[in-house]
Amino acid sequence: METMGGPSSVGMFRELGPVITGLMLAGRVGSAMAAEIGTMKVTEQVDALKSMNVDPVDYLVKPRIQAMLISMPILMMEAVLVGIASAYIVSVTALT
Repeated sequence: METMGGPSSVGMFRELGPVITGLMLAGRVGSAMAAEIGTMKVTEQVDALKSMNVDPVDYLVKPRIQAMLISMPILMMEAVLVGIASAYIVSVTALT
C-alpha cells in the first residue's frame, strides 16, 4: 500500500500552507491593523504626527509591513508542519 506522505506534503507546501496563512493574516491581522489606523485617523493622532513633521506611513505602516514579512514564512512553516502531522495521524489511524 502506498503512503500518503508524498501527496499530503506536496499539497501542504504548495497550496494549503500559504493559502491558510495568507487568509489568517489578511482576515485577522490586516483588519486589526486597518481598524487601529482608522481609529487613529478619527481621533486625529495621524494629524498630530503630521504636525510634528513625522511621516505617518513611515511611522505606522512600514514597521507593520516589515513585521508581516518576517512572520509570514514562520507562520507558513507552522501551518505546513501542523497539516503534515495531521495528515500523518489520519493516515495512521484511519487508513490502516
